[in-house]
Amino acid sequence: MNARQPAEPPIKIFGLLLLNPDQKDLIQKHCFGDCGKISLAGCIDDPQTGGLGVCCETVCPWLKAEMDEPYGNTMSFGKPHQIYLRAITDNPGETSRTCISCGARTNVAGELPCGH
Repeated sequence: MNARQPAEPPIKIFGLLLLNPDQKDLIQKHCFGDCGKISLAGCIDDPQTGGLGVCCETVCPWLKAEMDEPYGNTMSFGKPHQIYLRAITDNPGETSRTCISCGARTNVAGELPCGH
């Protein structure tokens, strides 16, 4: 990068909790099966989660919840990426209002009381 080129904004990607007992079978069924767009070539080694599968799809019919703030950052093909954790459900279109960080549910106003 030189002084005339602005820094590239990070690309938003989604990390799927491959080894989480509540997510493992759902990821196998929907991300590898129904959708098929999960990337293991881009699997992220993360000691806190045991490893994250990478999804680049911004719209997911199996979405349960995802983080509003990035979980972390990575570089791929020389470009910065921000990783947002995502949880999926077996019920398409049933977007849960649950914080993936702490499990808090939204209040009547539709806000997360935890502030995440």
